[in-house]
Amino acid sequence: MPGFPSLHRDDEIWAVVAFLRRLPSLDRRGYRELAPGEIEPDPQSGAEIATGQTEADAIGACARCQGARRSPPSRLVPILHGQPAAMIENALRAYAAGERDSGVMQTAAADLSNAAIGRLARYYASLPRPVAQAESSDPPANARGEAIARDGVPSRGVPSCLGCHRAEAAPEYQRLDGQPARYLEGQLAVWRAGLNDRSAAGKIMAPIARRLSEAEARDVAAYFASLAPAREAGR
Repeated sequence: MPGFPSLHRDDEIWAVVAFLRRLPSLDRRGYRELAPGEIEPDPQSGAEIATGQTEADAIGACARCQGARRSPPSRLVPILHGQPAAMIENALRAYAAGERDSGVMQTAAADLSNAAIGRLARYYASLPRPVAQAESSDPPANARGEAIARDGVPSRGVPSCLGCHRAEAAPEYQRLDGQPARYLEGQLAVWRAGLNDRSAAGKIMAPIARRLSEAEARDVAAYFASLAPAREAGR
């Protein structure tokens, strides 16, 4: 079963509903592809199977959604491969502290030690960024999104996305090139709905997202999803 969603987030609720609707038609192989994914569990003792409370369990669970050697199987979640370790650490600590709403992520992060969070962040930061798969065949939408990404919308106080999210930006900020459009659009929708605005990143992004229309958010997401991930210096 997937983690129970946040009651404040429609995107998580509907993701679980979609899984439950599909569940009756899944065979053993289909279920494994959606649940454990590429993870091959190691043999465990009876106590380990019964409790499942070790730090290693928590760390291994991340790859079920985020992928390990491969990219995430779902376009609803971000690609963490090659992202700055500082950004990943900050996000996990915000989930653990309840500063970001997510029934899935808060459950996963709540019992991680600071050392485990650091190891997780460094692991994903060390992975090569996967080649982006073009998700939009609408050049006008990409062009509109690029204009916002590069110049913002000054009349409404929307800054350039690339001011903070380019490859050479500060390590606290997520790199958006090559991220799935559905994930990016969903995050902007969450901020527009007034959620996830208590963390340091959320306090910056929520006001910006509320100044974008739904169509503008869709265009920006399509633009970044169409880009191949940039290689940073030293990688």
